[in-house]
Amino acid sequence: MNLDAVRADLRAARDQLVSGDTATAVATLDRALEDLAPEPMLTPEEAAVELGIESTLPVWIWCKRDLMRCQRDGDCLRIPMSEVQRFAPSDDVRMMQIADRLHAETAELGGEGMTDEEMEALHRSRPGTLPWERGNNGATDG
Repeated sequence: MNLDAVRADLRAARDQLVSGDTATAVATLDRALEDLAPEPMLTPEEAAVELGIESTLPVWIWCKRDLMRCQRDGDCLRIPMSEVQRFAPSDDVRMMQIADRLHAETAELGGEGMTDEEMEALHRSRPGTLPWERGNNGATDG
């Protein structure tokens, strides 16, 4: 629901009625009434998708910190669509989108990890021993 659009529709309907264009005024008023219908409520998952972020955790945090207006129903959280739209251009959302993009780009750098043979070669190339590979060598706890 965009209140500015509803106001514009109401003003247009008034002008249409003054000019005698009743049919157009009725269509304009119907559109305004549709805009005022009950607002859709989103789950944190749906809100994250609308905001273009990967995780729902920021949505929960923003609600907990009262940065986003949310409604609780027991353990369920619902966020009005207008609140998601209001919050979408914020720096918080923009930073999460950037972090998600960087995470996706850097995930490709790691590949599948090292094979057992590569790990063994790395281990042989390192000097010294790991603490759990060392014997007690007569040392006492003290």
